[in-house]
Amino acid sequence: VLSVTNVLFVNKEEGEALLGYSAGQKSIEELISDLQKLGPKIVVITDGKNGSYAIDANKRIYKHGIISSKIVERTGAGDAYSSGFLAAIFYNKTVSDAMDWGSKNATSVIAKVGAQAGLLYKKDFGEN
Repeated sequence: VLSVTNVLFVNKEEGEALLGYSAGQKSIEELISDLQKLGPKIVVITDGKNGSYAIDANKRIYKHGIISSKIVERTGAGDAYSSGFLAAIFYNKTVSDAMDWGSKNATSVIAKVGAQAGLLYKKDFGEN
């Protein structure tokens, strides 16, 4: 499945487990590169308060910090990040822009109760 995957989203612990690594055994850069070697064109790793990381098809690694906000509930944060990221990719944005959209969407969701309240629309990212 991974050999035909365009975008893979995992949190740090899932990535380590997928590769059979112990927690902290590899740096994020090594982890994300090793995951990409399994086939996905783009790999995104979320790491809680440490933000997110991505590697593009050209093997360029990006880091995006978290956006400070009030946290009401974390339910749906990862899904909101992924959907924001994928929406940006759909609209031909860069990986860096996609990480920004994902972070903004996740930040909005954790400020509300539940996994759907707070989800953003295209216009909320300054797009028509």
